[in-house]
Amino acid sequence: MRPAPSSRILAAFVAIAILGVAFIVVPQGARADANAPTWTSGDFWVYTDASNPNHTLRVDVVGRENTRTLLGTTYDSFHTRETESTGSISLTTDKWVRTSDLGVVNSTVTVFNVVSITTFDPPQAQASFPLSAQKSWAVTLNVSIKIGGGQVFTASTSASAQVEGESDVVVPAGTFHSFSIRGLGGGAYAKLYYSDQAGYWSKKETYNAQDQKTSEMDLRSYHYQWTTTFLLIVVGLIALAAIAVAVLVTVRRRRRARGPPGTYPPQPPPETPPPP
Repeated sequence: MRPAPSSRILAAFVAIAILGVAFIVVPQGARADANAPTWTSGDFWVYTDASNPNHTLRVDVVGRENTRTLLGTTYDSFHTRETESTGSISLTTDKWVRTSDLGVVNSTVTVFNVVSITTFDPPQAQASFPLSAQKSWAVTLNVSIKIGGGQVFTASTSASAQVEGESDVVVPAGTFHSFSIRGLGGGAYAKLYYSDQAGYWSKKETYNAQDQKTSEMDLRSYHYQWTTTFLLIVVGLIALAAIAVAVLVTVRRRRRARGPPGTYPPQPPPETPPPP
């Protein structure tokens, strides 16, 4: 016997609810490749130095913009603003980053009213999405630097990195399943931990040539709108599923109270008119 249409609808809504709960409750448990982030104006990440709480770094997404390198190439990117502070002293750097590989296109900083611009052709890729353990990449690029009103200096170089692995990283902002990316090439290097959930780095470390850690910046707080919007959609679906289940249960109870199809509650006998 085929289940009634109402039963099939009920089962479908229950399945949606269970799937939504799985997405919310176990965001860190799934082990899958990490994809490129979906940034929005207003997203931000705040990091704190593990050895000096007075040293912080805040990264804000200003908006999506086209930016031109010193060699004249235009790239679609996101304008970010990095503010690094130690006590009352702070330094602001504007960077243009494309999210497809977290490649830095343009970097601008002003010190004592002197503007220094550094651009990369192609962008200096910090990732190669989707990320997976042991994945590696390399890029040859032109680095151009212009300080104040001086001439543009350009040099060709190469950069390479590898995903060392994936793990759950515990930082003040929470626990984030992250892929650790290590810069290759010998000498001092950086290790960046990318998290799908945070939409950026959960932790940033630097090491010297002897593999000794020299600094660590941990994610303290963040606002990543894509994750927030996704969770709101899932919560909305669960709420709709709960309402639909309640309605269907109520309808089925009323049908059972009326009895099988074709039967109706007994009707009172017609009234007999009084004699004339």
